[in-house]
Amino acid sequence: MLDHFDDYYLGGIDDMTFTTVECWNSLVDWFRIDSTIPEDPWNLCPLTQAITRRTEPALPCIPDAVKEDLKSEADEVQKHLHGEDEDGNFRIWYRGPRDIRSDKTRDGPEDKTPSQTYMGRFPYARFGMSMTAGEFGIGNPAQIAISAPYETREYDDAYLGEVHVVSLDDAVSSSIRTSPPLNHDFTGMRFGWSLASFKVPLRNLSALAVGVPGYHHGGIVFVYAGSALNALKHKLTIMPYRAAQHRSTYGKRYFGTKMFVADVDGDGKEDLLISSPWADFTNGELLPNPSPPEETDPDVNNTWSRDQQHGTVAVFTGKQLEMMVDGRAVHDEDCAYYINAPLGEGWERFGSSIAYAKKSRVLLIGAPGWARNATTCGRGKVYGVRVTPEERSIVFQIDGPVADNSSLPTEFGGGGLTTGITSDGDEWVAISAHNTVLLFPTWLTDRTARRKTRRD
Repeated sequence: MLDHFDDYYLGGIDDMTFTTVECWNSLVDWFRIDSTIPEDPWNLCPLTQAITRRTEPALPCIPDAVKEDLKSEADEVQKHLHGEDEDGNFRIWYRGPRDIRSDKTRDGPEDKTPSQTYMGRFPYARFGMSMTAGEFGIGNPAQIAISAPYETREYDDAYLGEVHVVSLDDAVSSSIRTSPPLNHDFTGMRFGWSLASFKVPLRNLSALAVGVPGYHHGGIVFVYAGSALNALKHKLTIMPYRAAQHRSTYGKRYFGTKMFVADVDGDGKEDLLISSPWADFTNGELLPNPSPPEETDPDVNNTWSRDQQHGTVAVFTGKQLEMMVDGRAVHDEDCAYYINAPLGEGWERFGSSIAYAKKSRVLLIGAPGWARNATTCGRGKVYGVRVTPEERSIVFQIDGPVADNSSLPTEFGGGGLTTGITSDGDEWVAISAHNTVLLFPTWLTDRTARRKTRRD
């Protein structure tokens, strides 16, 4: 979990930060409003609720080998760390080598448009965490939606988040704040964690989808639409069905963690893909496994206790979006295609990365935790999925490096995932395994199984 040390939904640094604020506010209200002891004191704080509701032990994330592998680096850094404690004020600083090189900025042509810089006004807001370009109806066709999911304003709950739409045209320098259309805010919503833009040609609209993974534990996606004559307005709400009632209970969670736009079914209209890699499997149609296990697992249907953090991807087609973008609320399972990978041992996080190979018409979906169990951290896998109105099928699978009980998690398929076409017409996909500094480009063609793999 090194990659998610900050943003893990239950016990990550960010989660503990806003939970502490929420617990403190609840404690203050208890003191001020009602001094009697509540019937169940554990329910006073969301964090203690999570602890009491956690019934299944988590698998080990990092082998003990990490301590040995990082010992030399830690010892080297330790020599340059200094600290002092004066009157209860403790501070620590680093005085050592910094291998940071900055290239000199090259001067461009004199008639080149100067670069622009946009900065957030609130500290720790993580302004720029997600961005997407589009025509969002503020007077010209060049805008960027920029999220600040941790933006917290005075008197607001912690980490509500905001999305700012800015113009790239000097003539239009105004900024539009897009806020969540809610009557009640939730601490740690992180409005704008993910963003996606797409066209709705039949309605002559440009749409902006905003992921809000911290909304009431299950997450939610708000869709806004606008045109050259009309500003962005809230048009559609997409929420998960069978959402987790609490962060520590079984169900769908963090809906809208990642979004992707592509014409995956080939009908000429842009489709919206919404990924929930932290969601537990709550039943539904599974992709047919092209290589089923030799022995049938008698417990294969007991998914409620078996496949936690399985991950899933909901596909809303362009035709659906044309009909839905009218202000209604729908569920994720109202989508045209719900894509679930074959069942595993849990913690696969299917949907952590998404790409689309246009020539081969194959949707690529990463599952960095695939093959994880009680002794290994998992190899990771990327599925090549063909999406048609008739069926969804796996056309190929690319497995990550072999892992054993002493291996560290590679996060193969959990980070960078992109495709392209060479000058010879071969389609390729590049898959990063960023925890092992590996890159695996694989060459794809329409009707061949030829595969080239190179390790950098």
